[in-house]
Amino acid sequence: MKTKTPVIAVGAFLFFASCAKLPIYESKTLDKTNSVSTLNISDNYDKKNDIHFGVANDKTDLLVQAVFHDRQSFMKIMRGGIIVNFDPSGKKNKDYQLKVERSGRIQPEASGERSQFQRNGQNRMQNMPMLISSVFNKVTWNQNGKVTVYDRSLEHDPVDVQLVSNSQNELVLNAKVPLVDISVHSNQVLSVGIETGTPSYGGTGGRPSGGGSGEFGGSTGGRMGGSGMRGSGMGGGMRGGGMYGGGRSSGGGASSGMEPVRIWFQVEL
Repeated sequence: MKTKTPVIAVGAFLFFASCAKLPIYESKTLDKTNSVSTLNISDNYDKKNDIHFGVANDKTDLLVQAVFHDRQSFMKIMRGGIIVNFDPSGKKNKDYQLKVERSGRIQPEASGERSQFQRNGQNRMQNMPMLISSVFNKVTWNQNGKVTVYDRSLEHDPVDVQLVSNSQNELVLNAKVPLVDISVHSNQVLSVGIETGTPSYGGTGGRPSGGGSGEFGGSTGGRMGGSGMRGSGMGGGMRGGGMYGGGRSSGGGASSGMEPVRIWFQVEL
């Protein structure tokens, strides 16, 4: 019996941790005329991840905005992409998942911005938000098992995703999803999760072998798209690992600070 006590204790801890209540925020109400590109709804702040975020709705669509301030989060996004989860049950299920990631490896001749990005470590970090907004064009929308993959650089409706670099050199994610597509109705509480994905190439310094991380186990659906904007990058330094920030430390271990960005909260519509 004594040997089973630690197992029971750990199991009980995990159970109660999974049942912990999520913070609840009220969704702003917007007119239908508001577009994703003019969103300014990130009134809530998550100190651990250094992210401002907010949710709004226009009775038809749910709009999510996240502003990433921490430069380490840029590295995590570059490696694993950004994922927004929607759970109409108010828990942490991932049946409705929107992911934006690189559409492929960055080519040396891709753009003038990349040449500037490569000059030194300082410029690499300064221009990271701009680079992400330029090359993160692959959007995967998993609607409870119905998967659609589209190009963000093309015009797309009703799902719309934008990545921009704001005037403070921070990365901003704007996303719009129809309420009906996530089985949500007015006067309902749902949960939203914002997180970085897991790289498929490992986390010890190697570069990715291809496009995104394959979070959904394959691509189906048609080729569509959403609008995007570009801007400038954020200052700061970067050590090792090249542009993907996956270098090893001097001791030979994986680079530190790579814990995924992950926040969950409930929203009252």
